[in-house]
Parts: sequence; structure tokens; C-alpha cells
Amino acid sequence: MMLKIAYLGEKFHGFAYQPKMRTVEGDILKALERIGCTTRVYPASRTDKGVSVFSNIIRIAFERDNICRILTALLEDIWAYGYSLEEWNPRHCLKHYIYFLSCIYKSDDLEKCCTLFSGVHDFSAFTRGKYSNTVREIEVYHEVRGAVTLLHFKGKSFLWEMIRRCVTGMKMYLSGEKTEQDITLMLEGKSEKIPAAQAENLILADLEGGKPFLIDQFSLKRMRKEFYSRYELYTLKKAMFESFLDFHVDE
Repeated sequence: MMLKIAYLGEKFHGFAYQPKMRTVEGDILKALERIGCTTRVYPASRTDKGVSVFSNIIRIAFERDNICRILTALLEDIWAYGYSLEEWNPRHCLKHYIYFLSCIYKSDDLEKCCTLFSGVHDFSAFTRGKYSNTVREIEVYHEVRGAVTLLHFKGKSFLWEMIRRCVTGMKMYLSGEKTEQDITLMLEGKSEKIPAAQAENLILADLEGGKPFLIDQFSLKRMRKEFYSRYELYTLKKAMFESFLDFHVDE
């Protein structure tokens, strides 16, 4: 069966199982074992350490009533909130990632930057790994929410750390450190590799093009309750640090 899951990346050393490390796959395998299931887990996306997920899909060779709420009750920082008995290969879904930047840029510059990175390019300068084929097709667009800029990336396939390295390249262009010609050469594979932006600001927002899931309301409610609790915590911390910044010392 297929399960739709969400998790907080800051709590894990990535999705893929690693001995002696807490990973998403490792926690799921332990939870499945507790209910008598020893199946393998086949994910749509293996996210890196620090990357959070609103919507990933896993396939398991196991069926059980109320599987979502059982797993959600057994797991911490992971929520299984959707399920489907109809199986397909989730790796063929269109992946939608969002990267959050704590700064605002000129709209025209953002539009130009997103246009530069959209389309078919050689992303060999934007990956950590070695691949026989580094050509990918992606769509990039931006959104502004208050004082935060969101960079949206959509594509069927991404190289290792590709999005985070693209973000670094985009920031270089937007700051004036790199010119349009520099970026064009990078996207033709005529550049040295550039570093990756931090993982904690990246989320896998959705997988598009798959078949519909049934939603488990218990798991969804539990997930939203935790998110709201985190939201309240960080709202208070934001207010605290605003007070710190407003504090004046007489000299």
C-alpha cells in the first residue's frame, strides 16, 4: 500500500536508513516492526539531513486497517496522514520544493533569476554527486510573504543537493556577485561546483501527478496540533528577540 507522510527534517539525519543515526526510514521500519511488519520502505524522495517534508510518499508491502493512525501514534516527528491501496511508482511524480529566504529582492530581479534557472540545463555545477547525466528540466518561480521570499522548484528529478546549490547561485546573482553570463556558463556545465545553501530552509511541499489518497483525520489533526504548537513557540521567540533588538543601553 501507499502512505503519505510528513516529517520535521531538523530531527533526522536524512530519510535513508543509517546505522546508529536517527533517520526517517529507520524510525518507520522500527514502528512497522512493532506491529509485525518487516517490509522494506520505498520512498518517492530520499531527503537530506535537515530537509522537512509536508508530503512524501512511501510504498510498503503491507496492509492493515487504521495503519496511518497506528504509525502516527508510534512515531515522533513523523506523521502518516494519507493512504491508498492502489499502488504505483511514486518516483515518477512531479516534485515541488520550496526554499525560504529571510530577505526581499526586487521583483524584476527575482523574475529574471527564476527565468535563468528554469528550463533544461546542465546542473553539474549544482550537485554534490557524480552522475553520467546531469541534465535536468525544472521550473522555478518566486513568491513573497511579508519579509520572506519563497523560491519554488518543480521537476521530476533533482540531483543530490541540486536545489540548495541553485539557491546559492541565485543569491549570488541577486546580490550582484555573479552576472547573467556567469550563471549561463554555470548552467552549461562550464563552472566549478558551488556550495549548498543550508538544508533547514528547504521543504518538500508536494508530489504532484500521483493518484488520490484517503486522508486519516486522526493523524491530520495530530500533525496540525504539533505544527500549531511549534508555531506558537516560534512566535513567542520572535517577539522575545524583537524585544532584545529594541533594548537600548545608555552609554
